[in-house]
Amino acid sequence: MARFKIEITRDALRQTCRLGRVRVIAINEQAGAADKVIFECDELCNAKTGLKSGEDLALPSGRYKLEYFLSPKFSSTLQKDILKVDFNTPLICIYNDKSDGNASDDVDKTRRILIHWGNTEKDTIGCELLGYGRSSEGITNSRNACGDFYRLMYEIAPLDKTQIENVELEIIDNLEA
Repeated sequence: MARFKIEITRDALRQTCRLGRVRVIAINEQAGAADKVIFECDELCNAKTGLKSGEDLALPSGRYKLEYFLSPKFSSTLQKDILKVDFNTPLICIYNDKSDGNASDDVDKTRRILIHWGNTEKDTIGCELLGYGRSSEGITNSRNACGDFYRLMYEIAPLDKTQIENVELEIIDNLEA
C-alpha cells in the first residue's frame, strides 16, 4: 500500500489565528527517489495551541494519527453541498494516542479534532481549516479546498476502514509574527 504524509507548516501568527500551508505528499519508497507533492492549500487554526480538552486550542507541533469519523455536524454538508455524492462522507479526525503512559500529551479521538471548512478562527473550535487563499486574519475559498482535499483522501486512503493507516500527519510551527 502506498504511503502518504499530510504536512501542515504554520508560517504566520496573527492576532486571532495561525496561518500555514498544507501539503499532501506521496512518499516514494525507492532509494534516491524524490517524494511528490500531490495537493497544496492554505490552513488556519486558533492562535493559541494546547492539549487541554474542551478548550478552543490549536494542536501543537507534532506527529498525529488519523481516522475517519462521520460527523453529525459536517458530514451531510460535505456529502450533499461540497462533494455532491450519494454516499456517507466521513471527515478526518486527528489524534495521537501515544499509549506511552503520559496521557497529558495525548489528543484523544473523543476530542474530534477535524479537518474541515471555515474562514476565520471563529470556525475552528480547535480544528484545522483548509482554504485556497489567505487574508490577514482568515482563509478564503474553503469549501473548494475541502472538496479537493477529501476527494483525494478518499482516493488514497481506503474508506473501508476507520483507521487511516497509510497516511500520517505532521504539524510544524515555523512562525513569524
